[in-house]
Amino acid sequence: VDEAGTQLPTGAKVEGVLFHETRYDRNDAIGANVPFFVQMASDGEICDATSREGMQPMEVEMKEAESIDELRAAQLELQELKTEKMRAIVLPANPMMWATAITGLMPDQLEALEGNKGA
Repeated sequence: VDEAGTQLPTGAKVEGVLFHETRYDRNDAIGANVPFFVQMASDGEICDATSREGMQPMEVEMKEAESIDELRAAQLELQELKTEKMRAIVLPANPMMWATAITGLMPDQLEALEGNKGA
């Protein structure tokens, strides 16, 4: 997160990381300086993994996006919600979707930097 954070446009930032319980390792959170959340395999409930009290269930408004258009629609929908719940968008393992979600840039605006080519 800290390495990627230096490459984000002004005002953009990673606000938290969501893991599925089967892929979460507590060591992933060490030194990250962002909250970590875990989706439980048994019931799909989202828990705060960085809570001092252990895994604390929380209310989450969650949307899924399989395309850039769905991502933009989910972002707009979640921004307009008047709720105190945490908001999250579930993304597939697609580097372009992640880059678009984190930076706020459209795919045609993204540029591979010399040190990041192939990443």
